[in-house]
Amino acid sequence: MSRQIGDKHVLAVSRCLKKLIKGIRDESNELAFETASFILREVANSTDINTVKSKFDMEVPDKSPDLELILKDGNKRKINLFLVKGNGQIQIKNPGARSVFSTYLLSENMQLKFNEFMDVNYKNYLEELLFSANIDSKIYTNVSEMRKEVKNIYPKFTDDINPSRERFLNSLREFSYELLKNAYNESGQKDIKHAFNALLLLEDINIITRYKEKIKNECSGVSFFNPQIDENHPVKIYKKGQNKVGIRIGSLGLSLRFKFESSPASSIKLVSSAENFINDKENRRLNINNVHSFEKLLNKHKKKVELSNMSNAVGKCHEAIFYYIFLKKNLDISQVDEKIFQKMFAKYSPALSEMQIHWLINSVESSYKKLIEFLCGKYVEFVFDSVQLVPDSYISDPLDASDMKIIMKVAGKYVTESISLKALRRVQKSTTVKNAGMGTILGPQYFDIGDLKNEINDSKAKYLANEKTHMEILQSMSSKIGDALGQAPQEKLLKGIQSMLGNCTLVITFYEANKGVVLQHGNINGKIKVFKSKPTLIQNTLTWNNDTEQLSIRAKFSKGKSYGWSPLKLACDYQIEI
Repeated sequence: MSRQIGDKHVLAVSRCLKKLIKGIRDESNELAFETASFILREVANSTDINTVKSKFDMEVPDKSPDLELILKDGNKRKINLFLVKGNGQIQIKNPGARSVFSTYLLSENMQLKFNEFMDVNYKNYLEELLFSANIDSKIYTNVSEMRKEVKNIYPKFTDDINPSRERFLNSLREFSYELLKNAYNESGQKDIKHAFNALLLLEDINIITRYKEKIKNECSGVSFFNPQIDENHPVKIYKKGQNKVGIRIGSLGLSLRFKFESSPASSIKLVSSAENFINDKENRRLNINNVHSFEKLLNKHKKKVELSNMSNAVGKCHEAIFYYIFLKKNLDISQVDEKIFQKMFAKYSPALSEMQIHWLINSVESSYKKLIEFLCGKYVEFVFDSVQLVPDSYISDPLDASDMKIIMKVAGKYVTESISLKALRRVQKSTTVKNAGMGTILGPQYFDIGDLKNEINDSKAKYLANEKTHMEILQSMSSKIGDALGQAPQEKLLKGIQSMLGNCTLVITFYEANKGVVLQHGNINGKIKVFKSKPTLIQNTLTWNNDTEQLSIRAKFSKGKSYGWSPLKLACDYQIEI
């Protein structure tokens, strides 16, 4: 229900109610008349009411109930009104994104963290939009100027900028979930339950007026929204779809969804709604149906296209198949979004042969077993709560390279295991964890110890002037990187390694060998050593944890020698122990 329509409904019901109390029947607005009649039948008799006030009669309308009935005995009845099309869900409140945690979860600290996160990521989002329009965001001194420019360029959302919107909104959802998870784990259910009751207005009188799908002014029913909460069910937190986070008790859920007020440069709204959840048996049936639907895709698979980037198609099909195997073996788990793995497979599988799909299915069974063994060793006892496949376009944290997130309950607390999934054709001793642009390696994204911009420009000029060959350029640039790393303090080396490896558990499937391995980068302890120009003149190697872990940084051009000059890259390979 839009704000304007809802406000008109409140005013219409208020007017109609006042007339009915005076014995005047005004049926010109059927929705308002039926609602007012319901109030007099179910809430208070007309003879008992002294005064009717709408929220617009109050000093602060946004913080007041839609209607307040002041009875002759001095008591008050506070009523919230909802106007809903058909069998749609009711939209309870629009709590402010900048105040929801302090107002409803009673935590100023959570609110401060969220506001800081939203400010940083909103600025990044605006910068993305300006970059897509070939505009350098550095020419603007503040966010207000950037918003004004974005408003001029993009008056509405388009297919080109929708990925930026989705990524930003999803980042808000993910961060909010982490805040809720931490609050749940640290202080238990008390504050979470307070927010649940307050946002769902469970202690107020809530009246729903429904109108027909095709005839907006025709009433199809008026009823109370008064859900019964089974106190025997524990409080749960959840994610749903790509931008919802919520709190659930039994079958009733409170969903919070982030959205833009209107245009790409508008403010962020937080919409709350009541949501009914299926029971455990129905959830299991849904999961079985999803498994069967995926198996139908497998059965009718045929190779149809040739792609230049075959490894990407293999990787995406591996992610979808791993998710499918995980779901098939854990049918009682909740899915954050049950559609993604099927869409992903349908999109990328036409590039793979039947044999490649066969190899992936068989080998993922091995990788799955390795993952379960790893989790059992790490947590001993746990219960799977939900599983989520993460689309590439939604990854906003450079340290989070996860393809799948498994949410578990461990000793009564929520734990998220972020999984990076990688498919390699044959068993090998190393895997590429990053293909970083050479110009970024010494900058703030990784080691934060300098800038190679001038050196890269100088190298390009010498190459184009035939003063240096491809190999000489690579050796020279690799030597400069080795010198910089060799002089870097330990904390900067630590930052760079962590940025390269991320913070995910890595599951690698060697699909032709039918083998799998699970790696978790442990704590980086002891001295980090730098070996310049090792093992070749275009490589530098870092080792740590008494040389048991190793990262090789190899200089390369992004295209082959025949292309001439192309952007300089760095293949960052992590040594695998199988």
